[in-house]
Parts: sequence; structure tokens; C-alpha cells
Amino acid sequence: MGSDGKPGKRPSRAATKGQPHNQGEYMYRIIADKSLGGVYIVQGGIFKYINAHAAAVVGFRPEELIGKNHFLFFPHEENQAIFENVRKTGTSVSFHDKPFTFPDQPQRGTTYWDWTLSPVKDDSNCIEGLVFSLVETTERKLAEMALLESQARLHLALRSAKMGTWYWDLSERRCGFDEQACLLLGIETNRSELDEDEL
Repeated sequence: MGSDGKPGKRPSRAATKGQPHNQGEYMYRIIADKSLGGVYIVQGGIFKYINAHAAAVVGFRPEELIGKNHFLFFPHEENQAIFENVRKTGTSVSFHDKPFTFPDQPQRGTTYWDWTLSPVKDDSNCIEGLVFSLVETTERKLAEMALLESQARLHLALRSAKMGTWYWDLSERRCGFDEQACLLLGIETNRSELDEDEL
């Protein structure tokens, strides 16, 4: 209430320190705060907003990053060039399992990320910032790499021992053979799957 007993003028969001400048951005932040993925907004290379999940996965609290230069915390020439290109062209980009090493967190080793960088445009279609969405995929990527390495070692061991592997699908009544089994059994490698009546 004002001093004259009438309702006072409510301060705008733009006039409130740390608050978004418009209703659309305000709603976006609410959605981002509830997101299970990491989301942040960079404007002129400066953190304008970052949700709690994004801050946690990169090892900081949101208040430690907001207002600071993104590439002072996460220096990376290639990524910086990508950010600059999106800012210039207005075209979004996405990456799958992109590697990154935190210079201040060497104990994490090489980490992997799925991330998307998209421009934010104002009513005049001018780019006023970039939205960066990320999900860490390190655990899955390392498991995938370990599986591929294990398969390669098994294949090498089987070849060294002159052994092959095969499977029998009872439901489909078909058998399958790896390359070494085909060589040992005299089966053409382009016919590595056979019906039961072909055996």
C-alpha cells in the first residue's frame, strides 16, 4: 500500500536485481530449475543464469558462476569457437559424447557430454544470449568403451587359439557364426546365418 492508502506500484522484474527481465524468461527459468538436465544461459560470454543441476555436475554452486566469464572457468578453444559461431550465425548445434577435461578437476579424467547450444533472440530477432543444455554421459561412455575393448580382446584370443563362436536361436530356428567359425567350418562369410535345415 502507498502512503495515501492506495495500492502501491509493484516493482518490475527488470528493476529487481537478479530477476529475469520478462515473463517469458521468468517461466523459462522455472522450467529449467525443475529440469533433470543441466541448463544455463550465457550472454556475452558471461553466466546470466544456471540451474542447480548444471552447476552441480560441473562442480560449482550457481552463485559461484553467475556474473563470471564462462571460459575462465571452462577454457577450451574449440568450444569457445563453437559458442562464437552460434552467436554469429544464429544456428543451434548439438554434440553426442563430446569429451571435456576440467583443468581444475584432474581427478575426473576425461568426461563426456551430450550438449546443445541454441541462440536466444529478442523481439527484433537479434541474438541476446545462448542457452546451453547438457547431460553428462561419462559413465555410459566408459562402459561402452570397456565393452568394445573386452570384445576386441575376446576376438583376438579366439583367433590366436583358432577358435570360433556361434549361436543358435531356437525361436527363429537359425544359427549364426562369427568370421573365425566360418573359416573353420568352411562356411562363406557372407552366409554367417543359416537355417537349421541348411546345416
